[in-house]
Amino acid sequence: MSKKITDKRELLLEYAKCANDPCYVIESYFETFDKTREGYVPFELFDGQRTLVANYKKHRFNLVLKYRQAGISTVTAAYSAVLTAFASPERPEKVLILANKQETAIEFQNKIINFIKQLPDWASVTFDKSSQKHVRLSNGSEIKAVATSQDALRGYTPTVLLIDEAAFVEGGQELWTACLASIGTGGKAVLISTPNGLDPIYYASYEGAIKGDNSFCVTHLKWWQDPRFNKDLRLVKTKDIVDWFQKPAAEKDEEIIESAIDLHPDVIAKFITDGYKPHSTWYENMCRDMNLNRRMINQELECAFIGSGDNVIEGEVLRKQETDNVQQPAFKATEWDNNVWVWQLPQKGHRYILALDVSRGDSEDATGMCIIDYDTFEQVLEYHGKVPPDVAALIVDQYGRMYDALSTFDITGGMGIASTQKLKELNYPKKLFHYDKEGDINSMYFIPDDNSTPGINFASKNRRSQIVAALEEAVSRGGFKIRSERLTAELKKFVYKNGKPDHMKGSHDDLIMALGMCLFVANTSFKRLQESDNMTKAMLDSWKISNNNVKTDADYLLKDVTSSPNPDKSYYNSDEFSTNNNMMNTREYGWLFGAMKPRPKK
Repeated sequence: MSKKITDKRELLLEYAKCANDPCYVIESYFETFDKTREGYVPFELFDGQRTLVANYKKHRFNLVLKYRQAGISTVTAAYSAVLTAFASPERPEKVLILANKQETAIEFQNKIINFIKQLPDWASVTFDKSSQKHVRLSNGSEIKAVATSQDALRGYTPTVLLIDEAAFVEGGQELWTACLASIGTGGKAVLISTPNGLDPIYYASYEGAIKGDNSFCVTHLKWWQDPRFNKDLRLVKTKDIVDWFQKPAAEKDEEIIESAIDLHPDVIAKFITDGYKPHSTWYENMCRDMNLNRRMINQELECAFIGSGDNVIEGEVLRKQETDNVQQPAFKATEWDNNVWVWQLPQKGHRYILALDVSRGDSEDATGMCIIDYDTFEQVLEYHGKVPPDVAALIVDQYGRMYDALSTFDITGGMGIASTQKLKELNYPKKLFHYDKEGDINSMYFIPDDNSTPGINFASKNRRSQIVAALEEAVSRGGFKIRSERLTAELKKFVYKNGKPDHMKGSHDDLIMALGMCLFVANTSFKRLQESDNMTKAMLDSWKISNNNVKTDADYLLKDVTSSPNPDKSYYNSDEFSTNNNMMNTREYGWLFGAMKPRPKK
């Protein structure tokens, strides 16, 4: 479709126009493949795409929030072709394409090359060097395609950095820091993606842009503004897309505004604010193709961070936690490098659970400790720092005693075992969470001999998944209050990988596991015991009181208590209860029964 220009002056004017107006080049010289027509057609930009190209030219940092089939990669490739082909030899452009997979990056590069090849001969640009991953033009411009990694950025200083499907790349903040270092002070960056939950690059950059904390220009393209998909646009009054699809046909005619394409965009936006959802034949077909999967619809069509992605805790839940519950600590303990954050000091009559996820204490790992209030169901204390197991034990000893907390540890890798050994040396109270040899959760009150190791082995019976499930249930639906911004930051990067919960590359889950263990203990130690008549009866029948001042009947221990026991009233004065095989400290364990209700009689 090249214009034939023979006049030298006209050619120079045309060249100058092309160099300064990418939209003009795209619509005058480029063609794209049209699937519906099964052939190449002139590249016609719609308003949203024109705005995008203008933002590329004007702003150093750009973030594109797009829906599926928006054609943004194609538009960006066309813009990159103009940028590199019409660059001055004195100031060549170096475009670096990053993607989660090498093939994706190469595909993007090939789009740029194909557009360059469509330029007329008078553009005077040829290919000096060409390989699968690296192309150099005759004017000195370069195009390079690599998979996302910090190593891929070394030795190459791009003028334009393109990250395709930015929400799906791994590496977190460390990768983005490396990206910023690679482009120096003058390079540009473009992040293109559909949302994928609360990822550490794309979402974090978007959130920062909305708050005005960074220099990103956000271009949000909406499917209902795309002339390819909105020909029969209508507005439907509904709070939930999936629920609307599942309604009987007779009910779907209620509150539908037909021919919405004729309305001014501002009017459409007002209807959307008032609870209407844009629909079209294309949109409804896409929803059906996604099997009415809310997460996919939110992610691929609605451009919504909340309700999209593979986060273990949904973005909406985390945002509500941040809004309603997360607080700055009341104070920070100075003796542990200000890493002990305290929101609530111990309260009379309240019961506390402590969990410790121990690290090696080196630069790659950190120790996380959490204390929760079982009665108010909230986080009251947290430690997060790089200390070895013996120092971690000192922290547990200090705050476990202060809160009189039932304590447990991750003993999967041996670091937790080292901490428990240190706690034995410190004569830490035997208020420790144990499993039997089989790791049976129904035997968690089994108190072994002094040679055994208290704690949770994550490798036993898929214990990690059970702990994460307890966390998800409590935080998402159980009303548990998270206080720590450090913890919510970890949760934003805690996702399902191949169906299993894990942290994103470059992030950690120390605090997540500490809280998860607390909630797992709360769930199993309290709820399961209440559900088990046999266990309760067996435990009560086996206890023999060595102190005549303590009441021994089950009715007393299982009295209907709706609030915490009065700490000033002695429900359990005996120092020791004995069984045939074990010695149990009832002063330490008696509090577990304070809120138990008797099972109804059958």
